[in-house]
Amino acid sequence: MRNVDNGSIPSSAAGATASVICLRHSTTSKNRNPRTITTQTRTQIITDERTIEVDQFLSHSPATVWRALTEPDVMALWWAAGDISPVVGHSFTLDMGGFGKQPCTVTKVDPQRLIAYTFAEGTLDSTLTWTIVPEGTGTRLFLAHSGLDVDTPMGLQAFKGMGSGWPGILAAMEQTLEGVDLR
Repeated sequence: MRNVDNGSIPSSAAGATASVICLRHSTTSKNRNPRTITTQTRTQIITDERTIEVDQFLSHSPATVWRALTEPDVMALWWAAGDISPVVGHSFTLDMGGFGKQPCTVTKVDPQRLIAYTFAEGTLDSTLTWTIVPEGTGTRLFLAHSGLDVDTPMGLQAFKGMGSGWPGILAAMEQTLEGVDLR
């Protein structure tokens, strides 16, 4: 399992194939056994309702994926408009359409490898951690969306919605990058 705080890569992801999206929910509880649900396109391991982890292979270079995560014009093409910048302490907003503008603050940056930021400060108070790993001619992208408070109705709704939504968003990233020249 991924330790969200240090951005390490889950050992279970090392053998994943390019066509598998893994959605994991991490836990700190010692008495819960994970259950696994496998479909043709996604493997889901559920152990807790606090962290969503998605593992997506992208057929683009790490530099291209980094740009998709850190350049506002590129990020707006596949996910949300916002004034992101890969600088620790940088505060920005993401325009989530009907969900409003969400305040964020960059908390960690390792250029071309990792960016983490708070998400929806004051409402969801969660964290997004993106980790980039070169793999063959492409990139393995790991997303950990942590800190969702499922003990509240809004947190539980966000967990369920984002848990099912993130794999599609990352698939949209792949499709969008196919049509964009980022050289």
